[in-house]
Amino acid sequence: MHTRFAALALLALWSVNALAIDATDVATYRVMSVKNEPTQKVFRLAGGAGAWRIEDKQPDGTWLDVTCEGGCRLQESTEADFKRFFPADDLSAVIMTCVHNSAFALCRHVQRTVPGERGYVFVALTERQPIALRLHRE
Repeated sequence: MHTRFAALALLALWSVNALAIDATDVATYRVMSVKNEPTQKVFRLAGGAGAWRIEDKQPDGTWLDVTCEGGCRLQESTEADFKRFFPADDLSAVIMTCVHNSAFALCRHVQRTVPGERGYVFVALTERQPIALRLHRE
């Protein structure tokens, strides 16, 4: 009985960690307009667990790290964070994972009805209400 419980607990822990932002999410992303049209804004997720960073593409083609320093390190988001970032109705249809700091979050979601098909969202964490911007992975 204890062995079965331990195995289930280990499987649950692995499942949660398997959903976290990981190396497969390292990519370049384009912000989409409210009309779902590509904008000129391009950034990339770089780094790795514990050291994620967001880099903004500059007009000359170089990348500028816009992940602030001193208490603004990107960290894995919790379920409580998801509830702060998104309306409950949005969360019921997806499996969500994010990394965030005090200014923004980068989130990957998978539709519960279409397993494996990933979508990405950038969330500006404003004082009033978070603003979600759909992303296209380049």
